[in-house]
Amino acid sequence: MKIAALGHDIERAIEEQKVIRKDYISYDDFKKAHALNSARILKEMMVECNVKKELIDDVFFLVSSHEIGGNRRVDVLRNADTISFFHVNLPYYSVRNDAEETKRRCLWGYKKLPDTLKRVVTNFRYKDKEVEFLLRGIISFSDP
Repeated sequence: MKIAALGHDIERAIEEQKVIRKDYISYDDFKKAHALNSARILKEMMVECNVKKELIDDVFFLVSSHEIGGNRRVDVLRNADTISFFHVNLPYYSVRNDAEETKRRCLWGYKKLPDTLKRVVTNFRYKDKEVEFLLRGIISFSDP
């Protein structure tokens, strides 16, 4: 689980292997391709390091499924990744993307969280008032 948690987005750090959003019609397809690409990269690295096959297979499964979930362990990884987006990445995402894309990404992430973790997100605060306003709108829209 630790290897999967640390490496689940590794493909984003390798520019020449990075999955490109505009190559996919749907955001879900893009995220699935991103997860599979990261899983393949980690697998290659682990094979090169002579890691046991059972661990390689486990990490591959966790990382390739981390955007969609599927069982308790994968759901923990997916939920931690989603919480991290809101807690750490959202302000940076909003700088790199326009307001409409940021809103769409927030809604996509917020909707996949269980109610207990949605409450965690509602407690986050941001220095950027536009980001704060956007997230409050997403929460109000999703939890009437």
